[in-house]
Amino acid sequence: MKDIIISGLKVLAVFLIAVVIINDAGAIAMTRISSGDMAQVVADTAVSSYKASHSPMEAQSSAESVAKQRGLELTEFYMYKKTITVEIDVPPRRTFIIHRIKSLKPYLSATVTATANIE
Repeated sequence: MKDIIISGLKVLAVFLIAVVIINDAGAIAMTRISSGDMAQVVADTAVSSYKASHSPMEAQSSAESVAKQRGLELTEFYMYKKTITVEIDVPPRRTFIIHRIKSLKPYLSATVTATANIE
């Protein structure tokens, strides 16, 4: 009976470790995958604002507002001829293990650039 309990606890421990690793890897993957879409939304919002107001300052303000609402940081805003380019920083995700390992912290956040045409 004691062997069954010990074996069950070992299986449970392995299962919990696997869940933690999968969760941490999923957090990193989702940050990388969704960051491009989030940057494109910020760029498209800036283009829409520019089309409505024809003001670069208004476009930048709208981009900053949307980025802030989504928990992002707008680090760069460029307007060149007929395109708007934005660069955003996606903040690090909270994980069980990876955020405690200093060498892996850069993988928790992302910096992404997106461009949208004004026309």
